[in-house]
Amino acid sequence: MGHGFCLFSLLLQHKMPINLKKGGINLTKLQDSRGVGLSQIYIGLGWDMAPGNGNIDLDACIAGLGANDKLLADEWFVFYNNLTSPDRVSIVHNGDNKTGQGDGDDESINIDLTKIPPQVVKLLVIISMHDAQGKNFTQVQNAFFRIVDANTKQETHRLDLSAGQGGTTECLIFAEIVRDQGGWSIKPVCFSIPTLGALLGNLQG
Repeated sequence: MGHGFCLFSLLLQHKMPINLKKGGINLTKLQDSRGVGLSQIYIGLGWDMAPGNGNIDLDACIAGLGANDKLLADEWFVFYNNLTSPDRVSIVHNGDNKTGQGDGDDESINIDLTKIPPQVVKLLVIISMHDAQGKNFTQVQNAFFRIVDANTKQETHRLDLSAGQGGTTECLIFAEIVRDQGGWSIKPVCFSIPTLGALLGNLQG
């Protein structure tokens, strides 16, 4: 796995973002502007293709891991072909966008942190290329990942990728959401993996 620079903005009540990067502050509590832990969140991902590169289908995925850093079960890999976690309520994918065209979120996932079973201790936020056909992340621009408080609709966290971040790979782990002392924290990761299949090979026990 490789990694490079990416910005992570924690949006506070005073509206001044704090820019974080790998090697700086690692874990940030999933809290609202009052310091209250988030319970229901909305994860939005967006991207554009660089001019002249046509369209490509990027997919948002969530992997639910146990204490051994492996998938709790294959059903805990939530993506376009498996739109919910096994319990049908804690993680719900809102469907596939095949082009990335348009402003705002291209794909989104709803997560109810209060309903995730205790055996799941980490969630990976992943974006991967479907049927890449020779394309890679050097041809992607304006990619971002954000967390929204589903109750207040306020964006609380945001991660923006620099152009070409991810290099000549087809899969990228944006961030980890980690169970932490009775709540949840988020860690910007920006690990690139050659393919989604290679990542799944590492995650399946």
